[in-house]
Amino acid sequence: MKNIYAQFVFDPAWRCSSMPNPNTWSSVTYIQDKRNAVLEEERFKSELEAQGLPIHRICCELNQEFAYPSLPPSSEWPGSYGARDMIATAAGAPEPRWENGNWWHERDHYPLSADIKKSDIERLKVTDWKQIPAVSNMIASCRDWAAGHPAENPSLISTIGFPCFIPAYGWRMFINYPSFVDIGIYLMGMTEFLTMVAIDPDTADCLMDKCFEFSTSYTDFLLKEQPETFGLLGGFGGDTTCMLSPALYPRFGLAWDLRLWKHVRQKHGIPDDLPCNLHSCGVSNHLYDSWANHPCRERIAIMQTRLIPGAVGKLRESLPRTHLELTIHPPQFDLVRASHDEIKEILISSINEAAGEVTLKLHFVITSEAAIKQAMQAMEACAETLKTTFKGREQTTSPKERGIAYSPT
Repeated sequence: MKNIYAQFVFDPAWRCSSMPNPNTWSSVTYIQDKRNAVLEEERFKSELEAQGLPIHRICCELNQEFAYPSLPPSSEWPGSYGARDMIATAAGAPEPRWENGNWWHERDHYPLSADIKKSDIERLKVTDWKQIPAVSNMIASCRDWAAGHPAENPSLISTIGFPCFIPAYGWRMFINYPSFVDIGIYLMGMTEFLTMVAIDPDTADCLMDKCFEFSTSYTDFLLKEQPETFGLLGGFGGDTTCMLSPALYPRFGLAWDLRLWKHVRQKHGIPDDLPCNLHSCGVSNHLYDSWANHPCRERIAIMQTRLIPGAVGKLRESLPRTHLELTIHPPQFDLVRASHDEIKEILISSINEAAGEVTLKLHFVITSEAAIKQAMQAMEACAETLKTTFKGREQTTSPKERGIAYSPT
């Protein structure tokens, strides 16, 4: 069976998000700032259209043709801090600040110092998540939104999960448990955390135990606070998995994943064949051999990582039955600056090496409006290549025709 998809992403790197702080949604300022942000985005699109540069419309049309079917959000509740932010705050970090559409932590105020000791780690405790102000405020925010929007169904789970499309399964509710490497950098900082993992693995083991307690207790707390049936387990790998070496990954990556699987199986009674998600944001070809030995490899139904030209075949060997979501992004491959032939080569070779079970996330990154026309030409080259590829796949129905039925376990 071949399942080939592509997602087109227009990425004008100089434009930062101007959406307001989601924690202030009930204020008049938030409403006005959100309206202004939407108007600004529409103005930008209209100005480009007037110049004969309809790149947003082209991107939307191509995604309708090649991308996954989309589900409308069940609620417009803007949410609150993510799980890692909440855990860091519970451990003693100040609440993050909102800037350019993202939450940012103060880098001078991590809960754990570089000279961390086991006794410091053992002092970190969470007995009741509702006693953490950021968490109680999030719950109150969700409840207040529900009271004012009775037709909606705002969900606390949106801060730790979301509907995810897997070609072999359809739509599944994705629940994510933050991983050790992702929590660790929020507690210590990137450099300090990775240095400790490399030179003091015994202390790192102790911290991993504490991070596991934080991760599972927080996610399980939200699932208890607002029960949700889920059909896809996330938490294998992590955003910063790629920063671990092949020597460290089995101890601080694979061991965590197996422990997480056993915990969720026991805690929630999930079936043995529940599909799982593996994630590794950046360049990760040094971990391919480790993934071939993943203790839950047969359960990994989908994974996301950066596409490395010429290495997709090796990744497919390591994960022979997994749907691959591969991000094509500079500097590994620059679609905007590549020639038509280079684009054709990278798309066709990657699809073939992935054995036709792949989603290509195509990022068209530009640093000025002068490159928009070049980005449009690159999109056209991608679409032309994909259309010839799509004709040859076994499953010929379009994403729209496949339907968007949500089928949790």
